[in-house]
Amino acid sequence: MLALRSSPIASTSRVLLRSTAPRQAVRFNSTASSSGSSSGSAFQRSPRLTAAAVALLGTSAYIATRPSAEPVEASTAALLDPNDPLSALSPQALHQATAHLQLVGLADLLRQYVVYLGSSQAALVESGPWMLKKLEWARDNVPVLGSAVWGFFSVTMKSTFYSVFVGGSTVPDCAPLVNSYSANGVGCLLNYSAEASVDGSAKLIGVNDAHVNEAVNALKAAAEFEAPGKATTSTAYSIKPTLLAIKLTGLIFEPQLLARATRALVNSSEYARGSLSSSTLFPESPELSAEDKENLQKLHAGLRQIAAEAKKGGVRLLVDAEQTWFGSPRVIDRYVDLLSEEFNKVTPENSVNGPAIPIVHNTYQAYLRSAPHRMAAAIAHADANNYSFGAKLVRGAYVEAERKRWEINGSVGDVPVWSNKQETDDCYDSCALMLEKRIAEEVIEAKKGKAGTGAFYASHNGTSVRKVLTALKDAGLVTVTDKGLEIDARIRGRVSFAQLLGMSDNLTNALVSMTLPPAENAVSTVPIVIKSVPYASVDQALPYLIRRANENQSILQSDPTSGRGGAKGERKAVGREIRRRLGIPF
Repeated sequence: MLALRSSPIASTSRVLLRSTAPRQAVRFNSTASSSGSSSGSAFQRSPRLTAAAVALLGTSAYIATRPSAEPVEASTAALLDPNDPLSALSPQALHQATAHLQLVGLADLLRQYVVYLGSSQAALVESGPWMLKKLEWARDNVPVLGSAVWGFFSVTMKSTFYSVFVGGSTVPDCAPLVNSYSANGVGCLLNYSAEASVDGSAKLIGVNDAHVNEAVNALKAAAEFEAPGKATTSTAYSIKPTLLAIKLTGLIFEPQLLARATRALVNSSEYARGSLSSSTLFPESPELSAEDKENLQKLHAGLRQIAAEAKKGGVRLLVDAEQTWFGSPRVIDRYVDLLSEEFNKVTPENSVNGPAIPIVHNTYQAYLRSAPHRMAAAIAHADANNYSFGAKLVRGAYVEAERKRWEINGSVGDVPVWSNKQETDDCYDSCALMLEKRIAEEVIEAKKGKAGTGAFYASHNGTSVRKVLTALKDAGLVTVTDKGLEIDARIRGRVSFAQLLGMSDNLTNALVSMTLPPAENAVSTVPIVIKSVPYASVDQALPYLIRRANENQSILQSDPTSGRGGAKGERKAVGREIRRRLGIPF
């Protein structure tokens, strides 16, 4: 019988309303406590609880501790196949998994319950952007009262949503969290979540040099993060365990610049992938003014600066997707192709032990019908130009906004998004297995001096993750042992599975528990399990938090194939743990 490692991820804890101390480190435990009690030292009570936070937590406590009308389902252990560790990724097993909650303090469980309760209210989520704009206007235009209302709102958000979904104000603030994850075999994807306005209200134009510099500094810091005691052996081919994600709209003041560049590409009869030189970023078009062209060149220069630092530090750089009416996919593809040609190029140093691991990764949104074709075209372009290909695969954060936009426009013919979730899931799995097959073939052939492939699977869906791991197992790159899954060191740094901070900890925990740590002398000990960690100040992060909630309503809703991850499912799980902790019958 397989004895899977039990190392539950306790959700990070933070003192309510604490403004200076960093987030409580993630805690792992090899033997989850049956009582679920937590150490009192981990939770220092803040004397500065606001009336709002007290009211929210009090209400949540009342709701959470009410007896549930749901039938008690089978225990997680009863749902596992003792001969198949991957059975822990089945929707039924993930739905019942609670090990990751058993070491979370009661105060933080109540906080999580408040957040998930709010996130599951569609009307509240949809009105978020409107409310934020009104509050920002009041802050800037109403003396005293406007600032007071904004302060109240900011403090409340910090004690709830910010504390659950954001890692800290700066990269150094995130260091305890990143180091704690790293020490337990989990990497982190840092993401500076200060976003530019995308509603046309931008007051400045051009490149945001401060955000470019922030990305460069974040890469320098990310290159320093190592698993304790493994500073010389934790990477292969100079690939580090921490990654960085950037958004093009986060690097410029006016996202409409990308929209104009998109129209220039769409309207060009001459443009084709690889047909333009780096000195001519975009085709001649009446859409682009001389100033636009200058700013697009400056953006390219900023991206090259960022990518150069990423390559220097061995930190994988993931370029996020945008809405189709801004930069995705055409403008982003254009920039990423240029960066990949330059910074994913094969060298004797990065291919000494096998195919080169890519530094720059593009993002492919499975809700777009074009995703498989774009990925195939990008792979062909990489092969033709002898550079490594990196892909971050997502279902897509903008699907709700995309569908609404196309419904409003009344488009019937060329609607770019799939018509339902099943089609999106099928597209995701098809692209995921395409990447897996390519990686398996490259690693098994082990040809030095060749370009390689990297796949970053961003997914809250246990079914999709299981399919990829099953394919890797069938290819001989994942081995079932009597202790768990042994990951071939050759795919570390090439294959990653990631979930957002504050979401799907049950899936993250299951992956950590079933995969064995790498051997000390392994050619690579880079983690394959990743947590995406946004960081920004509270005020900077508010647009991100509201956008994330508004655009991820499909994630916030329950999904029978994922095994939880939606706000409703998370709330129910936290509520069950609170009731168990307080001894209230289910």
